[in-house]
Order: sequence, then structure tokens, then C-alpha cells
Amino acid sequence: MTLSANIESMSITSQLFKFRPLDLYAIDCLVRRRLFLAPWIKLNDANEAQMFIRGKGVNYHMNPSRIQETFPGLMSFDATTVQICSLSREWWSNLLWSHYADGHKGIAIGIALPVDLVGIEQLIVKYDDELPALDAPVERIGVLEALRHKSSEWEYERETRLVSFEAGHSFIEGIEIIDVIAGLRSSRDDLALLKQLLPETVRLWRICRKPGSYMLNAEDI
Repeated sequence: MTLSANIESMSITSQLFKFRPLDLYAIDCLVRRRLFLAPWIKLNDANEAQMFIRGKGVNYHMNPSRIQETFPGLMSFDATTVQICSLSREWWSNLLWSHYADGHKGIAIGIALPVDLVGIEQLIVKYDDELPALDAPVERIGVLEALRHKSSEWEYERETRLVSFEAGHSFIEGIEIIDVIAGLRSSRDDLALLKQLLPETVRLWRICRKPGSYMLNAEDI
């Protein structure tokens, strides 16, 4: 069976997707049913969480340690504890496969989140080119507002973010894995490994090309 990216009613489009190389983090997610939360300073956008501070007339961005050392009164809490997991609401973007799934050699993990996400804020990212304007000292709600915004150049990600302010909260446990999609360049060995790792309840797909188009489909394997 082949799924079309145009058919929004198909079940494969109703999940959140984590794009990964087929590495230890991906295998940990598949086997232990959990998502890794990364410190916000490690995110790939150099302008991540940038904000305009009223009164000071300057921009600050995602390096909370430097902010707290240079301007100790700017944050009302220990911002170094903020950790994030980034997910996408779509699986058929060539850019997502190229940028986050090892150039189509990795996977997209289709997940359903636990109903009760204790200590986790869930954000739908907005894409625009205006920084959130905040007053000092910046509260948690201000950091969430900064994390909710990204430059319009990133709109293809269609990102949903999971954010924790709790120190040491490195994983979201108890996720449900519904689908796993392998990239166009997945090797036979990687596909064989996925078949061994995944229970029968998880559907395994592989990206395929839509004839006469740059768009992507997925076929079950």
C-alpha cells in the first residue's frame, strides 16, 4: 500500500514526527519509547529563542549561561535548565528528510504523546520575522514566547515543541510509536534492523517518489 502526502485523512498524517539518523538516539526512542530533551543552547538555529528586551534596546538569544553571567538580573529564573524536543507535524518534506534524517538515510518516527505531559509545555511554532518584545526580568512565560517564534525561513519544519524547565528532565517517557518511515536512501541492513526492532503493532514504511513530481509518498514494507 502507498500513502500520498496529499491525503490528509490518512492515519499517517495525524501524528507528530521525529526525524533522526538511525543512531543510538533513534534506537533508544524506538526501544525505550521515549523522547530526548536537548538543552536549548544545542539547537541548530543560531538565533534560537532570540528576544528583544524593551528598555535596553538590544536582542538576546539562546545562550542562557552567558546571559546570566553578563546580565544577572535579566532572567527571573535559572534559564540554563530549559530543554526542548522538536517534532514536525508532517513527514513528506524533502527539506526535513535532507536536514534531519541524514540526507534520507535516516527515519521519521511517528508518535502519539502521552495524555498527561507532566512538567512539559507544548508549543506550536509561529514563523515570522519580528522578535518577541519582552520586559526584564524575563519570566518563564517570556522564554516560552521566544521559543514559540522562529524566522519565516524555517516554516517548512511545521514544528511542535516540547519544553521543560526542570533540571535533569532529559526524557519524555511513555510515548506511543505508531509508524516508522525509512528514507529514500535507507540501506537493506537498516531496513532489516528496523524490522527486528519494531513490534508488529508498529507500521514500517519507506519513502518513495511520486511519479512525475518532486513530492514524496510512502509505501509499506
